[in-house]
Amino acid sequence: MSLRRATILTILAVSTLLPALAVRAQEQAPPHIRRAQTFLVAWGHQKWDELKSVAAVQSGSFGIGKGGLDVRAALFWAFVGVPLAWGVWKTLESAAKIF
Repeated sequence: MSLRRATILTILAVSTLLPALAVRAQEQAPPHIRRAQTFLVAWGHQKWDELKSVAAVQSGSFGIGKGGLDVRAALFWAFVGVPLAWGVWKTLESAAKIF
């Protein structure tokens, strides 16, 4: 019987500590995470005024670098693009045989 009581007390202690740890983690979250969480909570509770204020904030990166194409990016595009183009060509060849 004492094991059951110890288990219940442990569960109660953990259930009271977890919300406190969650609040602490939210306070330490980066700004973009806090904005995303505020956006999602506002969306879920249909608080449209709060949603507009969070959605209007623009920050962070809106692309990779400042534009342009360096050698590394060109190699990775070729790594993806060449097999993709070959697959499209083979598909068109097979489709041409049908017609």
